[in-house]
Amino acid sequence: MAWDRNHYKRDSSGLTQMAQLLFTSHLIREWIWLTILISITVLAIIPSSKLAIASAPKSQTDTPGRTSTPTVTTSNPSATGATDPQPCSYEVFMSGSTTYAENCATGVIAYSGALPETVINDAIAQSSGGSVYIEPGTYTFTTLPVAGTGAIGSSSVSNVELYGAGNSTILQAGTNLNGAVIALWGPSGWFIHDLQVNGNAASQSANGAGLPLNGINLSGPSSSNNDVVEHCYIHDAKTVGIGIGPGVNEQVLDNWVQNSWANGITMYGGQNSNDIVQGNIVDGASDVGISISGQNSNGNAPITNVLVTGNTVLNINMHISPFGQNTGAGLYAGDNGYAQTVTFSNNYVSTGTYGIVSDPYTGSNSAITISGNTVVGFTKNGVYAEETNGLTISGNTFSLPASALAWWVDTDCTNVVIQNNYVNGVLET
Repeated sequence: MAWDRNHYKRDSSGLTQMAQLLFTSHLIREWIWLTILISITVLAIIPSSKLAIASAPKSQTDTPGRTSTPTVTTSNPSATGATDPQPCSYEVFMSGSTTYAENCATGVIAYSGALPETVINDAIAQSSGGSVYIEPGTYTFTTLPVAGTGAIGSSSVSNVELYGAGNSTILQAGTNLNGAVIALWGPSGWFIHDLQVNGNAASQSANGAGLPLNGINLSGPSSSNNDVVEHCYIHDAKTVGIGIGPGVNEQVLDNWVQNSWANGITMYGGQNSNDIVQGNIVDGASDVGISISGQNSNGNAPITNVLVTGNTVLNINMHISPFGQNTGAGLYAGDNGYAQTVTFSNNYVSTGTYGIVSDPYTGSNSAITISGNTVVGFTKNGVYAEETNGLTISGNTFSLPASALAWWVDTDCTNVVIQNNYVNGVLET
């Protein structure tokens, strides 16, 4: 009510009443300020991600075998470096021998079945422009529904994010799958990340001569463009850990590829251009650690404008190549074709027969730059080059056995620059 200055008389009782009112008002103000301060403190302490949990879809109560719905969403980096956060369209999980795909928006089980590849592919088919999250678990594939080449993926759906919970989401080839674990046969714009892919090489009867037995294989009759493979652990592929091409603007980033029987990573040629292979660890292969190839099913064609940088390539000496080659090369430009404008920079390459190779299978390589690399322990050559026009070998560090040459450049190479390399501790200018 309004304050009435005449309501209280200036006698002892009036003064007492006024004092009581003022004291009470003071306590109320103090209580209000204390409440505000506590609220601000609590909001500052609680992470913003926790405040958003209520908006995430939850359906554990009506779904068998559920683990918690992920609250972290990821994004596919565009060519400009921008991000577009995308919550999952479908979430895949297992309970017993059954695989389920839940619609992330509605919480409804959309697909289920005994074959995990069928359920995952059903979810992918409805996820163009969206994403499929695969919960922790081991998903074993026994059929090749993706154009007869792979277990999961697509031959028609583009712009899909396929991801898991890191190494705890295991996608593996079953006995005699005899194809790729993940395969695209033409689509573009995929972002594949945070998965473990087990090629189970020892249990495959085919040798990969006709159909690639890759961990991840992005290929097809037409280009698969603007794809990213990132933060995956791929191991024990019968042929190649990660194989991509033909395609444009393909990126292979920060993966760990282990014990590939042929090549660790291969960028196939024929229309391939503007590719980046960066920050990967390749540990164990027989033929090539990272191959910048130049040939596809449509015939010989160059691979152009490829950057291979900041990778660690180790132990290219397994000697179990399904093709019987056992090349033992760390990095290779022109493998099975020819290459143009390829840069190998700031890589660490160790143990095998040849450190870095520029040698076209057909035609002639051009504009090959080998700079700032550390090349250790190769038994024949640190760098080996043939039929290359425009070869630069500069600023590298070689630590090799006495019987090996730091570089061997054939006389059919032209426009060659070799400068400022360290060979077993000695600068050669």
